[in-house]
Parts: sequence; structure tokens; C-alpha cells
Amino acid sequence: MAIWKKLLSPLLTPETLVLRDYMIDNLVYLEGRPGVKSCGLLDFQDALLGRRAYDLVSLLEDARYDVSPEIQAQMKARYLDAFPQLDRASF
Repeated sequence: MAIWKKLLSPLLTPETLVLRDYMIDNLVYLEGRPGVKSCGLLDFQDALLGRRAYDLVSLLEDARYDVSPEIQAQMKARYLDAFPQLDRASF
């Protein structure tokens, strides 16, 4: 059990707020707002503390929609560029 705890603890340590339902169906365009402020969020009642990658992976790897590998790579790179303090390799 001690070995499992040691191996899994980095995965279980919450880092930030995650919405858990971060997918295209829960995003809405807010006209007249610049940049990221134009993106509204729906269905956020299941939000909790979790791992930083959770929502990004939910959006890019949703089983109901195909996102090309190129778009996935671009969005992951954009996300990591926005958070330079993150260790890219471990992310």
C-alpha cells in the first residue's frame, strides 16, 4: 500500500479548479467580448479541485467528437505556453 501511495500521490494532489464537464457542448460564444472573455461556460456545478490537465484533456479528447492530432498538439502547446512554470515533460 505504501508503494501505491507513493506512486499515485502526484496524480491525486489537486492543483486547480476543474469543471469536469469542459467540452464543446458546454461552451457558448458571448458576442461583443474580446479574447477568452468571449467564451462562456455552462454546466459547471460539478466543479472541484483536480489536476491541471483534466479540463484540457476533456475538451481535446472528448469521445463524442474527433479533434485532429494537429489541433490537439497546437492546443496543448498553447496551453503550456500560457503556463511557462509547468514542467512540459511531466504535463
